[in-house]
Amino acid sequence: MIWLGVAPEKLDLYRPVTILFFGGMALGFPMGIFPEVLRSLQQIKTANNIAMLGILANAGFLALALWFHWGLFSVFLIALACVLGPDLLAALP
Repeated sequence: MIWLGVAPEKLDLYRPVTILFFGGMALGFPMGIFPEVLRSLQQIKTANNIAMLGILANAGFLALALWFHWGLFSVFLIALACVLGPDLLAALP
């Protein structure tokens, strides 16, 4: 983790966050195909509504996380859920 600029004494704090981030990126990239499939099926309104739901959920839960001091791991988990959740929702219709 030195290559990320993390001090050795903070490795225990940042290691789970880094694993969550890179794991989420690995899942989020291929799942982004589902909203694009909706758009290609001329379901643009549905795809946009799902994306808007994810953005609003992200803003609301991020505000709660900052207000209640939930920590960095919770913020990353909320962001990941608000990206992967709408992608999974787009896979349903």
